[in-house]
Amino acid sequence: MKYSIATVSLSGTLEQKIAAITKEKYHGIELFENDLITSHLSATDVRNMLVDYNLELLALQPFRDYEGMPEPKRSKNFDRAERKFDLMEELGTKKLLICSNVSPLAINDPDIIAEDLFELAERAAKRGFSIGYEALAWGRHVNDYRQTIDIVRRANHGNLGVILDSYHILARGLPVDAIRTLSADEITLVQVADAPKLDMGLMHLSRHYRSFPGQGSLPVLDFMKALRSTGYDDYISHEIFSDDFRSASIAKTAKDGYRSLVWLDHLSRDVPAENTREPSQPAELSAYEKTFDDNINKQTQGGAQNIAFIEFAADDETEVKLVKLLTDLGFVAQYQHKSKNVTLYSMAKVNIMINRQQNSHANNYFTERGVGVCALGFYVKSVDEMMNWSKTLDYACFDSNVDAGEMKIPAVCGANDTLYYFIEDNADSANFYDVDFTHTGVSNDENVITGIDHIGQTLKPEDYNSATLFYRAMLDLDIEEPIDLLDPQGLLYSRVARNKRGSIRIPMNTTHSWGTSSQRFIEMSQGGGFQQIALCTTNIFVSAEKISSEYILTMPNNYYLDLRARSDLDEQIIASMQKFNILYDKDENGDFFHFYIRELNGLFFEVVQRNDNYQRYGEVNAQIRLAAQKHSEKL
Repeated sequence: MKYSIATVSLSGTLEQKIAAITKEKYHGIELFENDLITSHLSATDVRNMLVDYNLELLALQPFRDYEGMPEPKRSKNFDRAERKFDLMEELGTKKLLICSNVSPLAINDPDIIAEDLFELAERAAKRGFSIGYEALAWGRHVNDYRQTIDIVRRANHGNLGVILDSYHILARGLPVDAIRTLSADEITLVQVADAPKLDMGLMHLSRHYRSFPGQGSLPVLDFMKALRSTGYDDYISHEIFSDDFRSASIAKTAKDGYRSLVWLDHLSRDVPAENTREPSQPAELSAYEKTFDDNINKQTQGGAQNIAFIEFAADDETEVKLVKLLTDLGFVAQYQHKSKNVTLYSMAKVNIMINRQQNSHANNYFTERGVGVCALGFYVKSVDEMMNWSKTLDYACFDSNVDAGEMKIPAVCGANDTLYYFIEDNADSANFYDVDFTHTGVSNDENVITGIDHIGQTLKPEDYNSATLFYRAMLDLDIEEPIDLLDPQGLLYSRVARNKRGSIRIPMNTTHSWGTSSQRFIEMSQGGGFQQIALCTTNIFVSAEKISSEYILTMPNNYYLDLRARSDLDEQIIASMQKFNILYDKDENGDFFHFYIRELNGLFFEVVQRNDNYQRYGEVNAQIRLAAQKHSEKL
């Protein structure tokens, strides 16, 4: 397919938008008319710029409140359309996009609407133009794409087609089966957009919170499956209205938009067309669905499988504090790198490296941001496939300097200058630490810590959607529904990226509120990064007893008074929990115990115990934890 983006999707002036789109690999743009109206460029200037940049002006949009209007509004609308046709000639575009009428004067009669669209298509045909008709989710009478299919077919004009916009279809929860009844030549344009699931009006959600596919919660892949079944292989275009995009870096937004289109295109490529023409009787899509799902695994080879290591950037001074904390948690310095100033601390299946190597990515990270997690290592099924996919998505690749005999571990760069390393995960692969490191002779004592439960990342608002797309498209992680967390100073927004078996969980947090824990960490770390490392244990009380009480974050007495009132926990258990400052949660699947370590340069560890099939993160206690961290800063 060919890739396009509407100018409304980006911040900046029209000149800046066109320049940013040109730097990526888009084939065309949709011109949002307001961008032209507010620009000092003439229509001819825009046309010449696009010719110079070899960009197709795909369409002019939107033409509003046209169809089904009483006289004299109807006649005026034809005059208005002719003026837009004049503008289209000057711009050099062939398509005009019409969104369904929202005027209270609009007539609720599909035959009258079809007649008006036929008349406009007749006028367009005389000038070599075509018309696309789209159902707005909040349209006065036409608000369902199935209505537009019916109306366009009633009009029956070769210069009139349907616009399919994934937002207006999926945000209303409409089934996509009717898309499969279309033939490709009935579709004028496809617009793709995503959005979070928020409890608000569809217009407000659309105007302020849209996102690129892969960044939200709508089933955009189901939409693409249905679209591919029509045989359509022309433009897919972004039309995104977003407060975050309007304030974000225009270059970063344009690049993420391109990546999103590549992701959609590649996952749906080579899927056989299965046009059914019977919307009430969906096709049997077993082989079709399988082809689509196989493409996902083909691109990423199943994505990230497990966490191999966490790498900290530090210098000699900050290393002392970090090592003291790790040692108290139960980690031991088990390996030393053969050629670099890197020590690997391990406990059970958890590997934490402290990198103090000069002239390295870690050293650059420390210089810019201070002590922090500068890299994560992931086990993957195929390193080559992951790196090829990263190049397709245009993520920057990183190759570290290795000496003879050392393992070459490639990486891609994500948000906050964090590197994501990929290590082959198969029976014939040697452990990276057995190749690049020398054993110190120190071994782990038996410990009830068993691994990494989750790693929390704090992001600037402008990086939040970008990181979501990275985890979904690059690492093939699922994205859970966003939730709100209460901080004493404001509100945090959180969503979790995780793989299907739960061996990787990455909660992502952001905030627009000054003074919150997340905002303070963003300032401290010069832009955010990984702030939390949660370790899982088989016995929360044994783990707490092994750790010096000076490290454990103190919880308020009132929490345990409330716990006694609302839970069925035995008094002796609650007393032990209070002694060790352990928090508790329960759902229909199981229960959850956890405690926190005091912050070190904004970073903190958590120890958790999941019982039965509990799958959440103790979010009900987030406000308690955040208030306790705020209180501890004053001590």
